[in-house]
Amino acid sequence: MEILFASGSTDVNKTCILLYKTYFSRLVRFANIYVCSSEDAENIVQDLFLHLWENKDKLSAIRKPDSFLFSSVKNRCIDFLRSQIASGERHSLSTVEQQEYLLKLYSIQMLDETQL
Repeated sequence: MEILFASGSTDVNKTCILLYKTYFSRLVRFANIYVCSSEDAENIVQDLFLHLWENKDKLSAIRKPDSFLFSSVKNRCIDFLRSQIASGERHSLSTVEQQEYLLKLYSIQMLDETQL
């Protein structure tokens, strides 16, 4: 995969499709570890791929797609968990639910991206 990016492949559409086919299910499983909802995990990853598609002209700048994609999903999971915590404060989540979201947020923030 890195060779495809390093070579500066001109077929950006093929690159996007290849990224999707190669990484989608792995990224959904990764996100699901933290958000504990397959629907939310899938939405997070779909949003990432939509963002990539909308900015496909910048794909050639990505040197390590593996690291880039997993880091992007990690950051989106963090954003998701923060929004869940904030909405929970407004919509009165139970104390246990609130603590669970905080623990998930802490664990993903402590994730060492070099270990991905």
